[in-house]
Amino acid sequence: MADKIDEAGTDKESMEINDEEDMSADDSDGDDTSDDNEEDNREEKLKIQIQEYKSQLLENPFMYDAHVNIIKTARELGDLETLRSAREKMCELFPLSEDIWLPWLQDEAGLVSDETSRENVRQLFEKAVKDYFIGGMGEADGVKKVRDTFECALTACGLHPAAGSVPSKEQERKFTEQHDRVEALFKRQISVPLQALEETLQEYEDWLQGQADKVVKQTFNKALIKLEKIRPYEKKLAAVSPPRLEEYQEYISYEEKEGDPARIQCLYERAIQENCLNTHLWLQYTKYLDSRLDGVFEAALLSGFSQGSEYLLLWTTFLDYLRRRIKWDQDYEEDLETFRLSIEKAVEQLDGGWTLECA
Repeated sequence: MADKIDEAGTDKESMEINDEEDMSADDSDGDDTSDDNEEDNREEKLKIQIQEYKSQLLENPFMYDAHVNIIKTARELGDLETLRSAREKMCELFPLSEDIWLPWLQDEAGLVSDETSRENVRQLFEKAVKDYFIGGMGEADGVKKVRDTFECALTACGLHPAAGSVPSKEQERKFTEQHDRVEALFKRQISVPLQALEETLQEYEDWLQGQADKVVKQTFNKALIKLEKIRPYEKKLAAVSPPRLEEYQEYISYEEKEGDPARIQCLYERAIQENCLNTHLWLQYTKYLDSRLDGVFEAALLSGFSQGSEYLLLWTTFLDYLRRRIKWDQDYEEDLETFRLSIEKAVEQLDGGWTLECA
């Protein structure tokens, strides 16, 4: 009798354990199903958002924020086809900012599988650096891949008595080239008024294992003087968040007074990167470029072309530019008079055996 009771108790305990296991399994399955449903719902919401943004672009293809939102949403969704298409369409209409270019390059670089895709990434990189002066951009692992390839050559040929010396000589040549390239980059960086300029000089001397020469130090001192002048403007930019238009305008006014065309253009590019939809800033920039074009044209006239046809091509191009600059729906008398006088000057100088002097 006692044995039967024990058996009954054991059977009851076993049934309770099995019930608990079944319930646990049911709960686990329920959790998995719930997670799957949440993920499906999230993906569906993202797809709906993309369609809404696309509808906005059908009404207005130049809606900047809609392009940005499609890219962000498609990347979150992991929809590569939509993501590529959205980036390419936006790139056709707008210069892209660093925040858009860098993830694009990183995504495509991670998908490289053959020489064709590698070449596509290289072309994409070249296109990116033409949009703006963008810091922080560089082809990922480029030097490392070169090193890895060379190490493979050493491994394959290093023990070959006849051919083993070939990679070693090539390695020496590559080392010399790279050494010269690094030194040239150091000197170039030291000549430009960049933040941490003093640290760059110290890093260069550490790499050189000696003191920089007199010419490099003179270049450094000149750049340091310029850096001290622009530091207040850079500090103002660093203290506020984009688009920082007011701070950029103050900085641009200073650089225009200084008169360094390369620095002025670079600063305009930096400002436009954060204010690419600001019409006033674009007009200001193009007006500055127009003023520079006249100077470039005059310099070209004095360059000493050997044939009249070359001067004719130069004049034709410049006159076409002056003609297109006339705004007929505005006050155009001054621009029209400049156009007429330039035609007369072109005719006179080309008829006179193209002995040219700038007025």
